[in-house]
Amino acid sequence: MLPGALTIPVLSGNVKMVLARERPPAGHRVAPEQRPRSEQETPFPPPWFGAGLLRWSGNGQMMRARRMIAHLGVALLLAAMLLAGCGTTPVAHGPVTLTYWYTEGTSAAPAITQLIATFERQNPGIRIAARAVDLASSYGQFVAAARAGHPPDAIRIAASWTVGLASAGYLLDLDPTRGDVADWLPVPLTYATWHGRIYALPQETDLLALYYNKALFQAAHLSAPPATWASFDSDNRKLTTASQFGWSFEGSAYMAQAFIYGFGGGLIDTTTAPPKVVINRAASVAGLNALKRELAYAPPVNFTTGYTDAVDSFKAGASAMLLDGSWDYATILTGSAFTTSANLGVAAVPFDPACCDAATPRAVAGGQSYAVAASGAHPAEAARFVAFLASESSQMAIAAQNHTLPARLSVYTDPASGADTALGAFAPLLATQVARPLLASGDAIYAPQSGFDDELRALLTGSEDAQTAADHMARQFTQLLGSG
Repeated sequence: MLPGALTIPVLSGNVKMVLARERPPAGHRVAPEQRPRSEQETPFPPPWFGAGLLRWSGNGQMMRARRMIAHLGVALLLAAMLLAGCGTTPVAHGPVTLTYWYTEGTSAAPAITQLIATFERQNPGIRIAARAVDLASSYGQFVAAARAGHPPDAIRIAASWTVGLASAGYLLDLDPTRGDVADWLPVPLTYATWHGRIYALPQETDLLALYYNKALFQAAHLSAPPATWASFDSDNRKLTTASQFGWSFEGSAYMAQAFIYGFGGGLIDTTTAPPKVVINRAASVAGLNALKRELAYAPPVNFTTGYTDAVDSFKAGASAMLLDGSWDYATILTGSAFTTSANLGVAAVPFDPACCDAATPRAVAGGQSYAVAASGAHPAEAARFVAFLASESSQMAIAAQNHTLPARLSVYTDPASGADTALGAFAPLLATQVARPLLASGDAIYAPQSGFDDELRALLTGSEDAQTAADHMARQFTQLLGSG
């Protein structure tokens, strides 16, 4: 059970969630929110990644001590600014210009530029020089700029990058701006935290879910989506006919996590020191075995075009269920099977009652956060700016225009959200979110070098059994940790 279990009321009214997210190139296998809008990819492993970042050492303690001393003055200034409030008070030492890298796509940019204009009106002593940067390439660009001593003052990053960037000394400690942490959803807050302090302010979140076609369920005399994996198997048998499949699967390791976590397993336990690889433990292997069994009721997986194939099959009504992320809701609604949006159902990732229950976190999540460069020219003003962007009002404005899932609980419970945004489909599922392994290498665990996808393919094509594939994954993960 997730500490401080999250309960989010379902929004009333006839609300429709539309989560905008562009598709990745066919066959691209990275964490979903990092799937590029161009052909560029985030470099994995990051150029600064090394085993030492994951180990406790005297040198590491000295680095942290130096950063604490260097940031002390900034922290005091941040605290003073917060006491002064975030209204229209101009900056005391004169106008400054902040460089800000935003990583939203073209269609989502207007909401950001409108918020920037609002901030500038409220803070006449601060101007924002905003630059659009592709999310996938922004990681490498930011690291290079930080190393060269001229990073942007503020940047929007993938939430899972925070630990790595903070541990490398590239991010400013934003703990003085944390505000009421009870308002942050637990998983986004987890991503934003390193060594008990806040190094990023969450902006949006996402999660895996089970989509289902209500008309096909009704035709098969099924009244509700499967809550357990046993029901998932039973429903697949009833839904699979000569003309349709029970479900569709894209063939990626990222989506396979629904089975791994849904059976009580995991990849790497980063709550221990040092982290422990758990992908080859019994629960994780049980999930992999279940995945392979259920492929009997899915279209054959093409490991190059699997993502597109799986989504298109479901959109066309050729498959009755689909395991996918919240980011594809809008895309799915464009399918011929969902000309009536009410035909699309959204349910939690199933669970195995032998280990878990409906409240067990099992829906792997990602998201985006705002961060301030530790070596930026104007850290205090940049901290004020990202605090504004991460505020409830700003998150509500972004969600209303860009149809994202906010990282603040208050946005979901605000009556205005029910009228202006359609968060009802996923709000009840947020309590099932689980964070990815918090590694200094960010999302390198999902990159080709990790072997995660290669070993999954070996399992699904029959060249390895689940235990063997999991053992090979474990060896690769151990090497990634730098402890093997």
